[in-house]
Amino acid sequence: MKRWLPLLLVLPFWAGCEIKPRPLTPKTTEAVSPPLPEVTPPPSGRKPSAPSPEIPPAPEAPEQPPARETPPPAEVLSPAILTGPPPTSLPVRRPAMEPSQLQAGARVITPAERQQEVAAKLQRVRQFLTAQHLAGMLIKSPPNFAWLTGGGIEGDRTEPFGGVLVLAEGKQYLFAPNSKIRKVQTELADLPFLPKTFRWDRAYTQRAEEQLVRALLGDRVVGADVHYPGTEYVGEAFAPLRVALGEGEQKKYRWLGAATAQAVERVCRSLGAGATQTKVRAALAAALRERGVIPVELAITSLAAEPRSLQIRVRAQRWGLVVSLTRQVSWGTPPSEQQEAYQTAAQAYAALLSATKPQALLGEIFATAQQVYAAAGHPRALLERPVGGLTAYRPLEMPACPGSSRLLLSGSAVVWEPTLGTAGLGDTFLVLADHLEMLTFSPSWPRGKISHAGRTYTVPEVWVLTPGEEE
Repeated sequence: MKRWLPLLLVLPFWAGCEIKPRPLTPKTTEAVSPPLPEVTPPPSGRKPSAPSPEIPPAPEAPEQPPARETPPPAEVLSPAILTGPPPTSLPVRRPAMEPSQLQAGARVITPAERQQEVAAKLQRVRQFLTAQHLAGMLIKSPPNFAWLTGGGIEGDRTEPFGGVLVLAEGKQYLFAPNSKIRKVQTELADLPFLPKTFRWDRAYTQRAEEQLVRALLGDRVVGADVHYPGTEYVGEAFAPLRVALGEGEQKKYRWLGAATAQAVERVCRSLGAGATQTKVRAALAAALRERGVIPVELAITSLAAEPRSLQIRVRAQRWGLVVSLTRQVSWGTPPSEQQEAYQTAAQAYAALLSATKPQALLGEIFATAQQVYAAAGHPRALLERPVGGLTAYRPLEMPACPGSSRLLLSGSAVVWEPTLGTAGLGDTFLVLADHLEMLTFSPSWPRGKISHAGRTYTVPEVWVLTPGEEE
């Protein structure tokens, strides 16, 4: 009892005290394009890291100051990011390249442009390493490899591939099994990567790749975009570097959007009312590959049997970049409930475009579409599937979701694909300083007009095909 007496004496006093919560430090808004990778707590043994600035591919980076325990924000945040009031909305323009301008075998960017693109990205990787206090970065994931190499190594990978090791001291190594090193070297010719190879069979039996990487690393502290022995995983912090698109990437994206839109339109024109989903999928895959585009996802959904209606969702890739579009066709006038659902999705499409502009938060853009669905009596519709977000080397790099503080800046790409039930539409857009560029524009596809927030937008309509219209 004597042991508990001091506690009993202070309990009345404690019960009468008002406990005030500590004020929370306001969160700093994250910039995405150019992105500022999130701060991730470093493992023990490393100094605290600060966000890494993403520098557009052009000027030479200033010399980094010595690493300190807690670098002040002014050293890593550009003061120009949040200056000036955001525009109310941006006009949507047709792409600089349309399907009619496509030429078979035409070169989209020159070798010199690709070299400049890769040099700028290597500079940005090293700035990331400086901010993260790392001596190197191991890159093995396909999206990051394609991003860093300007679109290298696409398609199926049926055996160990290898990767890239970028060292802060100025060297970068390309490693691959001997069965693929020649193909990789040919594809990455004239790029500043030092080749290293290992026997393909020993990749399975003797961990030859790990031994090679370990020999290159020595005792350096190195990050990696995958979980890899002897490295520190920094994939989430590294990912935002992919979404800031340089001039060469924007050129490639325009070509990819035009080629994909052309393929989808041609296939839809040729469809008969009896076309099966398997036949449509095969025709789309053939049309895309004929144009040098890799099908990533071909989702064909039957919406109604009478009249026959199909929804076609396509994700296609080239140079590692991914473009997405969704279209709907019908052989006859769709039922009234399907038309109403499509109209609601189209209104959300216009609302998303109205809110898409530099300095907008992805969470705020999401909220504009949510308001449209709520007004139509479907407040939970956006919880069924993502409405879109930032895109680049993945179909959805960073989704728009409630409360997202990702900041949208000029030079990035977004995909918006609102749906309601089985009705939906979608396109990929390039976000520029004074307008949005619709990369998946198809001149012959039927389009309607919807007004939102004082601006009128053209949106893809359901293409109602009549007997004999198909080619």
